[in-house]
Amino acid sequence: YWFCTQNGVFAYDEAGIPQNNGAAYFKGASISKVLKDREGSLWFSTTNNGIYFVPNQTTVFHKTTFQPFRITTSSKGVLLFDKQARAYQWNKSSGTFTMRNPYPVKSVVHQVFYDSLSDIQFTAGSNYEVRNNKGKLLTEQIVAVKDIVRIDDKYFAIAVSGFAGFMTLE
Repeated sequence: YWFCTQNGVFAYDEAGIPQNNGAAYFKGASISKVLKDREGSLWFSTTNNGIYFVPNQTTVFHKTTFQPFRITTSSKGVLLFDKQARAYQWNKSSGTFTMRNPYPVKSVVHQVFYDSLSDIQFTAGSNYEVRNNKGKLLTEQIVAVKDIVRIDDKYFAIAVSGFAGFMTLE
């Protein structure tokens, strides 16, 4: 289990016992999320500097030209999002990230939710937007979204300020 902080990430085993003698990994880095990909490699996104890639327990740091904010996976591999919700696709052969959608949202983003089944992204800042994989705006609402989770092939559960329910994209 991983606990992300503004000063590194802490690891715990299933019994809650701290790993690494209780010391943080990547001390000094503001770690925002940990992701384990299909190949078993670990990805640690930072809020301010880049991304740590740990293939086969060997750490490789990739400096980015953008500030990574959220990390997730797609059918094509790892995706990073910046605070304007621009998506960057990992290119394993070149070891670089390529911008996937150059269309930033209208405000600073607080949350990015990516659905790999439909290949769309949900962003929440001062408004809520749904965009396709090219960055085209599909819908927009002025509401504070807290969380979105896919339930099945048709429905998503959504939590917003003062409401929780189900939605579809049809």
